[in-house]
Amino acid sequence: MSFTSNLWGQIRCSEVISHANYFKGLQKNLFVLFYQFSLQDLLFSAAAQHRLRDSGFRIIRKANILEATMTEFPTNEPRSIGDRIRHARKEAGLNQTELAERVGVSQPAVANWESGVHDPRRVMLAKIADVLRVSPGWLASGDRSALETDKQPAAAYLRRPLRHAPVIAIEEAMWFLNDAGADPHGAALDYIPITSGAEKVFAFFIDDEAMNRAFPKNTLVVVDYGDRRPADGAYALFSVDGTPLVRRWRERPARLEPHSDGNAYGDVHLDRPPLVIGCVRVSIRFH
Repeated sequence: MSFTSNLWGQIRCSEVISHANYFKGLQKNLFVLFYQFSLQDLLFSAAAQHRLRDSGFRIIRKANILEATMTEFPTNEPRSIGDRIRHARKEAGLNQTELAERVGVSQPAVANWESGVHDPRRVMLAKIADVLRVSPGWLASGDRSALETDKQPAAAYLRRPLRHAPVIAIEEAMWFLNDAGADPHGAALDYIPITSGAEKVFAFFIDDEAMNRAFPKNTLVVVDYGDRRPADGAYALFSVDGTPLVRRWRERPARLEPHSDGNAYGDVHLDRPPLVIGCVRVSIRFH
């Protein structure tokens, strides 16, 4: 009896699995087989038949699930500290308010961590890790398993990669509103080293009395222009009537809030989605 009649006559199915002693090599071997043979080849090619036998595979169902099975292998690990806090919080089944209560901070503080406005301090990072049942080292670096711990508390911070963000004039930020692929290096006046995990970043010096409590004059603000979805309570750079402004985003009702010492500046209420240039990741004060 032929290979194909064995396939359709005996089993009528569509999945490729390995014998137990080949399980560890399953992912690699599936990719090799898929790229060397089409699905039709896997069913009807004698060469494919021999490869399957040599690799310890057996066919138990129809082969059109092979591609769907393979797409489950790649994973997207959260890159920034904020992304990892958000990921671990959701895995723990907590909302931002519940996490805030357990670690002793306000909900906006958690929102700021997750949106990258600022990272939690080392002591707070340990509390967050304890509540979410993950490693402080994973939260701080993300390069290793969430269950792996550091022997030295500072090691995770020292492993964080250094990135040089181009410092531009704030007016130049409008380029990125309609073109997220624009290159800020062409407008760079200087560079500032940062450890943010974001890749699409630029920085500018802020001078806005409406935001002086959060960002005093001449604070350097680093913006991730690859992220245009600020969390409620997070700071972002918006386009307001054609002017780039840093404000705090509020969802209900939709508005942009100032954060100043006085009452001279009011909220900007919106009847349409905001024009977001990017989310604030880091602020640096010079003394």
